[in-house]
Amino acid sequence: MAGAYTKEQVAAYYGRIDLPKDAQKFDVASLDSKAALEHLKQLIKAHLLSVPFENLVSGNNMYMIIIRCLTGQAESPLLSSPQHRPAPRRVV
Repeated sequence: MAGAYTKEQVAAYYGRIDLPKDAQKFDVASLDSKAALEHLKQLIKAHLLSVPFENLVSGNNMYMIIIRCLTGQAESPLLSSPQHRPAPRRVV
């Protein structure tokens, strides 16, 4: 399937999230998995830091935890210790 967005639309989005010019990629199909993951991390971080999100009342909500982890202000609680991992669901 061909890309759903034009280069101009993607460039407009990159501008909206203030993604640095050197990080803007328009052909990600040729990236290896490591480069693709790094690009995705940059996109997520830029998006979270620039697009408003409703109900940011608590500094401990998941949105704020993600931002602190992506900006290096905190270690990911989901990766740091087993006690923070959700308990497996029991199927009855």
